[in-house]
Amino acid sequence: MKELLYEGFEDSKVSIKKYISDLTCKLVRQKTVNVPVSQLPAYPYMDVPGQEERVTAILAEECARHKITHKIYERDEHRPNLVFSVGKGRKKLIVACHTDVTPPGNGWKTNPFEPVVKGGVITGRGALDNKGPLAACLAAAIALKPMERDLKGQLVVVAFADQSVVPAKADSDCGLDHLLSEGLIKAEFAIIPDVGKELRAIGVAEKGRILLRIRCHGTQVHGALPEKGDNAIMRMVRLLKRISTLTLPYKPHELLGRPTLNVGEIHGGSCPSMVPAECEVSLDIRYLPGQASEAIVDEIKKLSAEIGGSFEFIVDSDTKPCQVDPDNILVRSIQENTLALLGYEANLTGTGISSAARKMARAGALAVGFGPGNDAVLDSANESVDVEQLYNFARIVGGVIVDLFT
Repeated sequence: MKELLYEGFEDSKVSIKKYISDLTCKLVRQKTVNVPVSQLPAYPYMDVPGQEERVTAILAEECARHKITHKIYERDEHRPNLVFSVGKGRKKLIVACHTDVTPPGNGWKTNPFEPVVKGGVITGRGALDNKGPLAACLAAAIALKPMERDLKGQLVVVAFADQSVVPAKADSDCGLDHLLSEGLIKAEFAIIPDVGKELRAIGVAEKGRILLRIRCHGTQVHGALPEKGDNAIMRMVRLLKRISTLTLPYKPHELLGRPTLNVGEIHGGSCPSMVPAECEVSLDIRYLPGQASEAIVDEIKKLSAEIGGSFEFIVDSDTKPCQVDPDNILVRSIQENTLALLGYEANLTGTGISSAARKMARAGALAVGFGPGNDAVLDSANESVDVEQLYNFARIVGGVIVDLFT
C-alpha cells in the first residue's frame, strides 16, 4: 500500500507540487495577522485579531471539492477552526497547523501578503508558518482518499486559530486550547510542523517558558531635580545589567543546550521632563528539564534586593519543559519514511520554541515536531519555504499514516 502511495505521488509530482504551491500562495494572500486588540489600528486591513475565517473558507471549499470530510468549530466569530480527515477507525494522527500569522514587520523585499514564487521557493508571511505545511497536509489527504477504506485509522488535520498571540494568563484561547478543552479533538499521535529543520530533524523535547514582568516603583519629581527623586528606569537598567550577566545553575541537556533569557519589552516614564516613578520590563525565559521555575525567579529577585529599591515580580505564565521517549513508533515511522524518500534518517532534536506539541502531549497524544523549512525564517522578514520540501512533507505524512494504520 505504501508503494502504491509513493508511486501515486511520483507519477503526479508536477501537478501535486503545483497544487501545493498554488494553495499556499492563496492562503498567504489572506491577511490573518494576530495582534492584541489594542494594536489593531496599526493594521487597517484587520477587522478583528487573526480573522482566520479568511483561510478557513478556502480550505473548506477545497475539502468539499475533493470530498474530504471536514467540520468547522468556532468559539469566537470570525475565528473558526477547521478540522478535516481521511481514513476510518478510532485511532488518529493529528497534524496541527495554525492559520494566523505574526505581524509582517519591516525588511521585506516584496509585499509580505503577495507571495512570490521564484526558483521553487515561496516567499510571503505564513508561507512556512504554517500555511505551506497546511497546504501540503491537504495534498496528503487527497492522495490518501482513494485508500480510505483500507486505513484502520485517520489522518486528522487541524487548521486552528489563535496561535501567534495568546493573552497572558488566558486559560483558553479560541484555537487549539478550545478544541482540546472541549474534547472536540483527540488523538493517539500528533505531528507539529513548527520544528522545521528542513525535514532533517524530529523534535522530541521542548524547553519550559516563563513570561515574567518586573515592575520598578520609584519616586516622581521634576526632571530639573533628579537627585530629589528615585528614577525607576535607571534602577531597572541597573537590574537588567545584572541580569545580563546572570548564570543560572543547570545540567546540560543533550538536545536542548542551555537556558536562555530575553528582554522583550520595556516601558516607563510619562514625559522627558519628569523623573519616572514606574518602569516595567517583560522577560522571556526558556529553561531546561531539571530546573525549577520558582528558583529561576528567586535568583532574579536576589539581584533586585542587592540593587535596592522597590521591585514587583509578576509571572504571567509558566509552561513546563516537555520531552517524550524518542524510542517510539511515530519517530521510527518518520525516520523510515525520510530514509526511503530522501535518503537519510531524520535525527532527534530539541527546541526552545513553544509549539502545539506540548499541548497535544498534555492531552494524551504522542506528539513530536517535524516539518519543512528553516526555523531561522520563522516570524522574520522574507519568510520562505521550498515547494519541494512541502511536497516531501506531504509524502512523509502519507507514509506515516500507512505505517500506523495498516
